[in-house]
Amino acid sequence: MSTVREQLQAVVDKYAGVRGGESEVDGGPGAELRGEGAGVEVVNDERLPMYARLRGKFPVRKRAAVLVLFGALDSIPAVHPSEVVPSDLDVLLLRRSDGLRSHAGQIAFPGGGWEEGDETLVDTALREAVEETGLDPDGVKVLGTLPVTPTVSGYEVTPVLAVWEKPSKVAPVDVNESVDVFRTPVADLLSDDVRCITEFERNGKPFRMPAYRLQQGLLWGFTATVLTSILTDAGWLETGWMRPSANPVKVEPKV
Repeated sequence: MSTVREQLQAVVDKYAGVRGGESEVDGGPGAELRGEGAGVEVVNDERLPMYARLRGKFPVRKRAAVLVLFGALDSIPAVHPSEVVPSDLDVLLLRRSDGLRSHAGQIAFPGGGWEEGDETLVDTALREAVEETGLDPDGVKVLGTLPVTPTVSGYEVTPVLAVWEKPSKVAPVDVNESVDVFRTPVADLLSDDVRCITEFERNGKPFRMPAYRLQQGLLWGFTATVLTSILTDAGWLETGWMRPSANPVKVEPKV
């Protein structure tokens, strides 16, 4: 039986060489912007992970990276048992401050924009995670990067998939940015009691996307879509679960 690390590594290997929404943007190694308001359109290409296929056409201003970190963050087991993942397997998340101009109050992965001094986008994800959660990067084993995708906030985001070999203490470093840093059991994310569907409109068009009802609030949007894609590709979440919901959660996107 394959281990969690092997299953996550297989997700990285599946998309090796697939970059997704190709673009040249400011804010990354060797990048140049292709004119004012340059945008990226991600097509429905089966080679792309689900989160990249779901994205539309957005103007891209800067590169960014998020750290998708799995591991046993503590000894508290999941509330909902699972036959496909260990009960102590968690993913690291945070809740953004209500005072932020972008995505205020939302649950997200640690991460942020590329800065001078970051040699790679892996460096960006690790630096941002340290700044936001205080984790020790020496205990993090990076498995690789997943295909990029543009977001409505103007970033081209690279998810960095990693496992926590030596967990360290985490907590909000700057409450003006993050008010909560927490672990979420993966087994709970797989439960029908936690999974849900969000509905919203953007530019007059309806959208339905995966989401999760957590104790800390509703996990939805980009983070929920990336997480769902990884859980599905790892073989932990069945495909096609995002069926029409009788009571979808109505949300209002805020850039």
